[in-house]
Amino acid sequence: MKKILLSAAALSAMVALPSIADAAVRGYATANVNMRSGPSTGYPAVTVIPVVHRSRSTAA
Repeated sequence: MKKILLSAAALSAMVALPSIADAAVRGYATANVNMRSGPSTGYPAVTVIPVVHRSRSTAA
């Protein structure tokens, strides 16, 4: 029984992982962009993403 449950869990994980990877979005900056430590301009800038820098972000 444990072997069947482990096999089912492994199969579920293999099916779910590609969809998680698809959540990442490719993009590029058309102007210098501040990457901030939080979701608004009230948070401090961590770094600057330069113009035409290719990046990949994930949905949160």
